[in-house]
Amino acid sequence: MAEEEQCNQFKKYQDYFEKQSDLMKKYDETLFDRWLHGEKGVIDQPPQHQGERRCIDFNCCHSEMDSTYSMYCQTSRVPYCHQHYSYTRYLQPPILCTSNPGINITTKFVHTSINKNKTPVYCMRWTPDGRRIVTGNEKGEFTFWNGLQFNFACLSGAHDTAVRCMTWSHSGGHMVSGEQGSNGSSSIIYWNPSLAPVVTLKTAHSELIREVSFSPNDLRFASCSDDKTIGIWDFNKQVCEIRFDESENAVYSVDWHPTESLLLSSSKGKVRIWDPRLKEKVGMFSPHKTEINKVRWNKNGKWFLTCSKDFKIILHDIRMFNKPLMIFEKHMKDVTIVNWHPIQEDFFVSGGANGVIYFWDTEHSKPIGEIPVAHDGAIWDLQWHPVGHLLASCAHDQTTKFWSRDRCGDSLEIKKYQGTNRDYDPIIPMYDDDLEQPYLAPVFIPNQINPSRINGFHDI
Repeated sequence: MAEEEQCNQFKKYQDYFEKQSDLMKKYDETLFDRWLHGEKGVIDQPPQHQGERRCIDFNCCHSEMDSTYSMYCQTSRVPYCHQHYSYTRYLQPPILCTSNPGINITTKFVHTSINKNKTPVYCMRWTPDGRRIVTGNEKGEFTFWNGLQFNFACLSGAHDTAVRCMTWSHSGGHMVSGEQGSNGSSSIIYWNPSLAPVVTLKTAHSELIREVSFSPNDLRFASCSDDKTIGIWDFNKQVCEIRFDESENAVYSVDWHPTESLLLSSSKGKVRIWDPRLKEKVGMFSPHKTEINKVRWNKNGKWFLTCSKDFKIILHDIRMFNKPLMIFEKHMKDVTIVNWHPIQEDFFVSGGANGVIYFWDTEHSKPIGEIPVAHDGAIWDLQWHPVGHLLASCAHDQTTKFWSRDRCGDSLEIKKYQGTNRDYDPIIPMYDDDLEQPYLAPVFIPNQINPSRINGFHDI
């Protein structure tokens, strides 16, 4: 009887194996070989549950950086990585790859995280140490996901209505979140590093709170809302010191300058610049014709980005903000989110209402990377890991997804779903008279797609 059961189980597994796609067969063949060598327990469960959970650990690349930094600290060159997976151990962190934006493009799919109670995810933030990521959903809940293995960590109730925005202070000592609100009242809540509530500012705004942003010294923060106002709050006293009134349209985004007392805000077709010290508006211009969804300062304090429902992203310089530096046009629907890379100054990512993600370099108007089918719905937030090697995205399709850099040896042929890195020439190994080993010498050639240019790309 035992032999008959075993035969039936073997036939059942064979039938399952024949129905799998080519992508899964390689994985299943491993289990099949183990079964033939006597490990009968490997097919007691459905084969899809037998895989190991993937882990993206950034510590290995920092260890490699410590061993090579003394050699390359005086140059901008990166040690050459050959086109094979075995060279992954020689990977370098993004901080040493700023000479070539193409290396830091995160188009490789890693994991999809879905809450048990499925609901749209509107915002997210990595914890300052990068070990976890916090997401806020339509039910007012915080969901915590592991930052290495991307598994579920915990779930906690945060707001009575949908969580629409959140941000950490620069010191990492507190987080502030805003809600959608109801009955003419929307609240702002302070959270400590362990994400326990500290203070609740009730009736902070009368309608949905779109965004919050801290001042450079963390003593104040700004909030914007659909009630057409911007509030400047004293963080320690928990009082609203100043309230700017746009009086025309809802305020969709607000961002505090990284070093100065300047605020950017966006509404329908207009960007305004505010000075909280003078308590007045110091500038206004109209870069778009429709609603401007996001404004983002660059860490250099001079550039800022605007993205709108007119499918455009525009790069501005505060020294001549009436004249755009560059216009980026590729999105086919509303541009819902844009975010600068935390390490590389001239590199940013954008997401659209049709679920597509594009990667951009400020020197070129066309994207250098894309993920055509990142999500099935509008992308609400994109957040880089503090190290810069991972990108997290959340969308209206109720999922949170993680994307990493490509590994050495990855080619375009295996990236049909994951997206493509475009417009970059092969990374050519060259030699220096003073160095015995080759270094990367990337050469940019616009509008050229070459599978071999993935040399040196990696996944950490």
